[in-house]
Parts: sequence; structure tokens; C-alpha cells
Amino acid sequence: MALTSLKITKKEIKEREKEMSVGLGSSDGERFPYGTRLDLDNDTIEKLGIKDLPPVGATMMIEAKVTVIGSRQSATKERTNRNLELQITDMELDRGEEEDDEGEMTRGDSKPLNALAQRMKDY
Repeated sequence: MALTSLKITKKEIKEREKEMSVGLGSSDGERFPYGTRLDLDNDTIEKLGIKDLPPVGATMMIEAKVTVIGSRQSATKERTNRNLELQITDMELDRGEEEDDEGEMTRGDSKPLNALAQRMKDY
């Protein structure tokens, strides 16, 4: 499975700024669209088995099962807008210590693919 970067491109920023007349993004320069941030509370952190919080800036992997709870599409003269609302129902959070190299699952090593298939079979 290839992960897709959700980072907003410079072109998208300009388009959105024109539409909204407001700048997007955080003070650190990383710009991601609204609704792509997850906030995990103490109970959720405990359920995920996280004992020590990772440092700010650490990279982690997330695997999640979601239920579609909303699906909308509307159109104007200028563009079509689509929205998908997902409720995370199950997830796994991994610090990435045993992370597979990017693309490893498609390069002939079946171990990561078999592990993923086994997890998916449970759903």
C-alpha cells in the first residue's frame, strides 16, 4: 500500500486563497488540509498501549478501519465539490521501529504482504 501525501501544494494554496481570501497553514510552514489531523485523548492512547509519548516530530505509522458515515457531492458552475466523512472504528499505531522499506510489499518480499493479508482477514 502506497501512502499518499496530503500536503497542500503551492498551486492548491493559491487556489484556496483566491476562493477564501484567507491564507492556509500553520506557523511551521507545513500545510495540510482541514480535517486531516487526529487528536487522541488519554483513554485512546491507553487503549492503543502507548506507555511513553513519542517526541514531537517523531514519525509513526497508522493502520485504520473506517466506516463511511457521510458522502456528499455538489456542483457549481466553477467546480464539483466532494466530501467523504469517515469514522475510525479500529486502528493500530506503530512507532515504526520495524517499518518495512517503502515499496517492499511490491518488490517480491511476501512477508509484509502476508502479515497485512492476515490482519485484513480478521475484518
